[in-house]
Amino acid sequence: MKTITKTFFSLFTAMIAFGFTNAQTFKRATSVAAGDTIIIVNKTAGMALANDAGNYRNRAAISFEADGSIILNSVSTVERLLVESTDGGFLLKSSTGYIYAEGKSSNNLKTQTTATGKWSITINSGDDADVIIDNAKTDRNHLRYNSNSGSERFSCYGEDSSVKNLVSVYKKVSGSSTPEGEIELSTIEEVINMASGSLCKIKGLVVAEYSRGYIVKDATAAILIYDADYDKSRSVGDSVIVTGNAGSYGKGPQIQNADAELVNAGNIVDHGTATEINVSNAASFAGAEEVKLQYVTATGTLVKSSNYININIGAGENQVSVSYPIEDLSEYADKEVVVKGYWFSVSSGKFINIMYTDIQEKSSSALQINSMESIRFDGQTIYNPAKVNLTVYNLTGALVASGNGNIDMANEAAGVYIVRTQNATLKIVKQ
Repeated sequence: MKTITKTFFSLFTAMIAFGFTNAQTFKRATSVAAGDTIIIVNKTAGMALANDAGNYRNRAAISFEADGSIILNSVSTVERLLVESTDGGFLLKSSTGYIYAEGKSSNNLKTQTTATGKWSITINSGDDADVIIDNAKTDRNHLRYNSNSGSERFSCYGEDSSVKNLVSVYKKVSGSSTPEGEIELSTIEEVINMASGSLCKIKGLVVAEYSRGYIVKDATAAILIYDADYDKSRSVGDSVIVTGNAGSYGKGPQIQNADAELVNAGNIVDHGTATEINVSNAASFAGAEEVKLQYVTATGTLVKSSNYININIGAGENQVSVSYPIEDLSEYADKEVVVKGYWFSVSSGKFINIMYTDIQEKSSSALQINSMESIRFDGQTIYNPAKVNLTVYNLTGALVASGNGNIDMANEAAGVYIVRTQNATLKIVKQ
């Protein structure tokens, strides 16, 4: 035990010295949703599901803060699980793959790299939770903690098993990652090639955003910064430093559990030439094995159904999906539109998911798109080099400024504003 303790302490000390630690706070979950990062805990034993990958999961010791929270650093062996949605349940993605239970004659809790294992998570009135996998192959489907001497572990058991130790679910507090040391900057291309879960740090320009995060681009590539609780505090043109964990979803790279620091605002964004998605190439986009974020454009009929917005480009079941836009696009429903944005993932083998930057009716003047893309905000002034008619609204819908020249925002209150041309919109944030 002394040797193990000394080795761990030496590793921890070295990681602080070289800047590889990152503290994250977890609190008992009252609900769980896709995009959350969770840990599985047995409070009585003071143990959490560990990040080994055998036939069952070992345990890692945890301690509780005065407020009941759990603080983990990056050298902790506690497994952080990314919750992903699947039909009627959740997928639980670990650092080595998706966890699942299999076998009628064993209590195995295994991992595989392809998406598998539909879990339900029910938070009970106390601290406990029912974490159950839907798998017709086994009735040993309840995730529990075995406290029997010599068999201490997390694994899956039948509902009536003698192992009755339920688990608790703790969820990462949004924005709780606080660097304890300096992490070396990587290029986005380097982060894309990192192992899932690796701690990383990048610097780049925000080029697009949606209600679940934003895309950052540097000279090497672009990547999604995913945040299910995104507070819309970033704006296109912000230069940011982002720290988080490398990951992927829907075949596209992303940074999860991210914290961002604003370097400066109002930078000019050059999206480059947009690649057209059309009938001839839609299948190759939808069936891509790996998504490399790129700027694209598509023309078709905008179809709005519930919370989903798709562009029917006439390619059968293959459609361009405008993912979780911040703005309400209802005015474009059933109209033929031209949309531009960043392709960042695929889903169901047929949806080409983009984060849109601009949309207009096909019959509208293309000048509106080009003009909006040349507009920039430096934190005080909205620059309008094309001298198009602009209107600026706050989030209550009140008109705060208008004109066809540069607009001074120095005397306006801090907050989010919407800049509109005849057929396009741009969100800005005044600090």
